[in-house]
Amino acid sequence: MQRRFYILLGTILALSACQNKDATEKDTAYTQADIVVRATSELTAPSPIIQATFVPNSVASWLGHIIMIDTGGNLHRATTDSQVYLIDKGDYRSVIGLARIKQPGVFLAITKTGSLKAYIEADDDGNFKALPVSINDKTRLTHFCQSALPHQDVISAMSSDGIVTSYKIDVTDNASVAIAAIDDNVKTKACAPLTYDKEDRISLADNAPHLSAIVSTEPKTVSISNGLSIAGISNPAYVGATTVNMGSVFRNGVILTTDKDSGRIVLIARDYFVETLKSQE
Repeated sequence: MQRRFYILLGTILALSACQNKDATEKDTAYTQADIVVRATSELTAPSPIIQATFVPNSVASWLGHIIMIDTGGNLHRATTDSQVYLIDKGDYRSVIGLARIKQPGVFLAITKTGSLKAYIEADDDGNFKALPVSINDKTRLTHFCQSALPHQDVISAMSSDGIVTSYKIDVTDNASVAIAAIDDNVKTKACAPLTYDKEDRISLADNAPHLSAIVSTEPKTVSISNGLSIAGISNPAYVGATTVNMGSVFRNGVILTTDKDSGRIVLIARDYFVETLKSQE
């Protein structure tokens, strides 16, 4: 019987002090990890990215967006094979994308002061514009709970009092967003792990500096090495994931890692990532 397979992406110790030296030594450092996964493709932002979310497109999957926040708190967007474009300058700290069927993409954002904002895809070029947003909960939100599974009309968020609450999202006529706390939900003090399905599970630690894995309950270190023409990442700052179809080689989802020292964003095909870790059982 096939064993249940678990993957945990989180914080680990640095692989080696030599990772901060020249390229040859970095290549050596990649091989020192238990599992080496090769980069599939990359994007480049003006500044290091500290958080990301996914806004899928149910009609044309390759036009699904990755929404990102850089170290300056600015919002950016990109598809898996486009340039990175600025959406808004500001003091953003958390974002979460919604998965809408045959509707313009929508995402929510929280600023560092706790203000809640909503954006909708405004045209065929992928530009986003702000929408009016209201919430029936006076508690100040600090960050959203990310999930590899698509968010449709329910999300979870952490409040300033350290409680996670679920919220119902209503986008009215693509003109405004209303957010209502779900009264009967069980409140917790931590975001739940990101669940793919019954056979494999991926969890994220907030702004995890490195990747680690648990394969059939055994801890493993994971490094992102060079692909055919894409450099790996030896000092990841953030890791995100989605199971939604993002087009082309990412039709079964994406693993996303960002570089702590630059604006590089490395994408890895989810099915390849999972198969590689399964092969190490």
